[in-house]
Formats: sequence, structure tokens, C-alpha cells
Amino acid sequence: MLRQTFNFNIILLILLIVFLILSIISPIFLLGAIGIGIFKIFGNRAFIPFSILLLLLIGLHGYLYMIGIILALAFIAFNIIKDIYRYYV
Repeated sequence: MLRQTFNFNIILLILLIVFLILSIISPIFLLGAIGIGIFKIFGNRAFIPFSILLLLLIGLHGYLYMIGIILALAFIAFNIIKDIYRYYV
């Protein structure tokens, strides 16, 4: 019999990326990203202080805010690529 398991970390990761992309349009979505960032998304220790870094982005304005959001998305993409490379290559 096949056993199917579902990984909730993937849903949390997708929601985090969606909230970060939406926070470029409206900064209120950054609060949702902070709430999701509190959960440990990967077994990676890099995501533990990620919600604190997102909380610091609230104080930025203008282009610095957009650069901070893009860097947060790049950080997530780097960790995804690193995990894929580590486990599948």
C-alpha cells in the first residue's frame, strides 16, 4: 500500500513568496510574510532570523524598500537552489 504524505513547508514557502511579491505593490502584505516567516520553512538555519529581517524592511521607504524585497526573494531563491543541489545532485 502506498503511503502519501503532504509537506506543509512547500505551501508555507509558496505563500511567503506570494506575500513578498504582493508586498511590492502594498506594504501591508509584508505583515503576512512576517507571520509566515516565523515558521521554520526549511530545516535550514538561515530561515530562523528571516522574519526579523522582514520586520526591519517595514522601516524602509521608496527604492530601498523595493531593493530589500527583491533581496529577500533572491535569498529564498538561493536557498531553494542550494537545497536542490545538495539533495538531488
